[in-house]
Amino acid sequence: MANSSYQKDKSLSIGENSIRYLYKEFDKEYLNYYKKQVVEFQKKYPDITNKNRRTGKSLKNICFFIWHYTDGEKGKVFDLLFDTSVLLSAQDDFLDNPQIDYQNKEKFHSVCKDLLNGKNCNLTKIDTAQLQELISLWKTIIKKIKNSSSRGVYLYWKKTAEQMNEAMKKEVYLSKNQRVAFDDYIKKAVYSIGAIFIWTTYLIIKKAPISTLEKLKPIFLRGAIIARFSNDICSYRKNKNKINAVNIIMNKKNSEKYILGLIRKEKQKLNKDLEGLQIEKWIKQAIQRSTDFLIEFYKNSDFTKTFSKKEN
Repeated sequence: MANSSYQKDKSLSIGENSIRYLYKEFDKEYLNYYKKQVVEFQKKYPDITNKNRRTGKSLKNICFFIWHYTDGEKGKVFDLLFDTSVLLSAQDDFLDNPQIDYQNKEKFHSVCKDLLNGKNCNLTKIDTAQLQELISLWKTIIKKIKNSSSRGVYLYWKKTAEQMNEAMKKEVYLSKNQRVAFDDYIKKAVYSIGAIFIWTTYLIIKKAPISTLEKLKPIFLRGAIIARFSNDICSYRKNKNKINAVNIIMNKKNSEKYILGLIRKEKQKLNKDLEGLQIEKWIKQAIQRSTDFLIEFYKNSDFTKTFSKKEN
């Protein structure tokens, strides 16, 4: 299926030591292939990949994540997944920035909605480079999806993209409200984390039928809960004042431990659900690898940090 020279079964549970070992294996692949793709991408999108931005610091780990859960995909599959993953990170950078005013964020959402609906949208010279590059990247991704799939498949993907964008929009408003109910937060945050969007994009570029995507809806939702909780554990450790699952549920004796417990339970349920699902093995492995990776990765690091001592 993929072009990786690394054939170890990566669907097994992984811990910090395993992640460091995987990173060493990935480093060889990065120098041989992925680094060149990153450099080319940076030339096209210099502002959103600026090294002072979170996204600019995350590019290698984004490659690492894709390499791991796709078992070393390259070529068009990697290119689209990298585009999509960087978009997700850069869009979060943009919407999460309190220095960017409401009007510019609303403009972004409006233009995105028009693009997804096939309308031609052009920004002006007064728009920031960050906004222009985000919209340019959306255009590129939409074109790639349209060129590689039927109209029905595109509309399915479009719905997933709109769902993510709407959740990210609502999450910005939630962050201003310090009294957020846990259930209300989760309903939006599981979609804003972008995991469902990424998995859907991956399966579509790999030509999985809509019937398979429909079967996977409850699996994707459970996986997105795992991704959100794992991300929020990391977020809580970095900034205890930021809205996340851990500090919303502060009435628990040890909220961090409680969320870690929920992650374990959701992962057990996910594995059981996948076991009983009649779908191709590579799809099951991709979901297992990605959720395992995020659980362990966020316990020990975040996407802006590197495991390479030379780069620290």
